[in-house]
Amino acid sequence: MSEERLRRIEILLETCAKTTVANQAEIKEVRQQISELTTQTNQLTIQMASLSEMFIESVGIMKTMQLDIKIMQSEIKGLQTENKRILDHLFGDNQQN
Repeated sequence: MSEERLRRIEILLETCAKTTVANQAEIKEVRQQISELTTQTNQLTIQMASLSEMFIESVGIMKTMQLDIKIMQSEIKGLQTENKRILDHLFGDNQQN
């Protein structure tokens, strides 16, 4: 082999070695970022599960409230009807509003 060819191979090997070191540093950084993202994703998953439970609980509370409101509306209608009957009895059926 010629001296020139050996020099080119040496330069090429040095370049490959530098590239390998740089790639290893980048790979280490990317692994760290992946680890941080994984941690954040796990935290968000836990928070989402908690929010889902709260939402389901809220829906249950809202359904209960809707039922309570319907019952109250029915009771109010009954009271209004009874009130009208009492007024009709006291003041006659010809009362005008």
